[in-house]
Amino acid sequence: MRGDERQFGESARNVAETCGLDRVSIMEDRFMKRRALLAATFAVLAGIFSANPVQAQSWADPMFSELNHNWGPVARGATVRYPFRMTNTTNEPINIVSLRPSCGCTSGASDKSIVAPGDTATIEARMDTTNFVGHKATILFVTLITASGRQAEVRLAVSSDIQSDIVLNPGTIDFGYVVAGQEVTRTLRIDRVGSPEWRAMKMTSNVRGIDAKLAETARTSTGVSYELTVSLRKDAPEGVIRNDLFVHTNDPNNPAIPVLMTAQVVGALNVSPKAVPFGTMKASATQPTIGKFVIKGNAPFVVTGVEGSEEGIELIVAETQPKTVHVMTVQITPGKSAIKGAFQKTLKVHTNLPGQPPAEVVLQGTVNE
Repeated sequence: MRGDERQFGESARNVAETCGLDRVSIMEDRFMKRRALLAATFAVLAGIFSANPVQAQSWADPMFSELNHNWGPVARGATVRYPFRMTNTTNEPINIVSLRPSCGCTSGASDKSIVAPGDTATIEARMDTTNFVGHKATILFVTLITASGRQAEVRLAVSSDIQSDIVLNPGTIDFGYVVAGQEVTRTLRIDRVGSPEWRAMKMTSNVRGIDAKLAETARTSTGVSYELTVSLRKDAPEGVIRNDLFVHTNDPNNPAIPVLMTAQVVGALNVSPKAVPFGTMKASATQPTIGKFVIKGNAPFVVTGVEGSEEGIELIVAETQPKTVHVMTVQITPGKSAIKGAFQKTLKVHTNLPGQPPAEVVLQGTVNE
């Protein structure tokens, strides 16, 4: 060490001793400051990554046409929905095992549980906005597994901006189960708070078999109220109805308010199950295999006849008195029947309900030698 460096080191030591500090204390002090700085830095980074988690893409993500949807401004109380479409691009069937939402306000439904290679499934995400205001973002987790056991979890992100000044009560037009030929009416109220100039101009829909009327019921300096009345007509087609009506307004920032309408229109005669399984039977069997199904009507009825029965296939009608529900028994005796191999046979059950077609049920199974 040169003389000037030695002199500088001795001077620094003298200063440290004068201040009551030794060299170790100085190093410890510097170490503590560095550790505090690193801790603060890691805390900031942790906050950034926790607020913006990085999700690794799964092998199943590219099968979805999109992974995100924003409904934009929606009225509070509304139930909004969006169809995500998944196409199986693998060479094996894929099972949709579960749909798990990250929030109780979100739910999902799929039109298929098994998607064949090349086939497409629709997974509908829904959000109930009743209990929230402002921006709301959630995730619908879709769990998939292939026939060979390969698994994946796909994240479908949905969000909406729930308006506190537009409220739907109730949030949907829900008809529930409706017997075909009946006319049912539901009413929904639309409140617009704090904008006395706001107007609902018209309602549009592509749903068949409905009539709708939009009427203003109140207008004050603090808000406006409308009543939307929707009637399901007698000619509404059988099946599930799930579609949006749109209330168009004079607000350029929110020109159309979606209103979900749901119904399940069933015939006057409803069969459950529609297919009765008989499994595998021996062709030589002389004892009958028994299956059961239920016919439910919208009024008491009796069974007057059956089409499709033959030797070895017998429909047993236990009740001869009019009832709204009949439990039916079918017996198949392979040893007396001409059916062989895999079969599907349709029975048509006639009733005394005026103007109603027969109730149909399918018998299916296999008869082996």
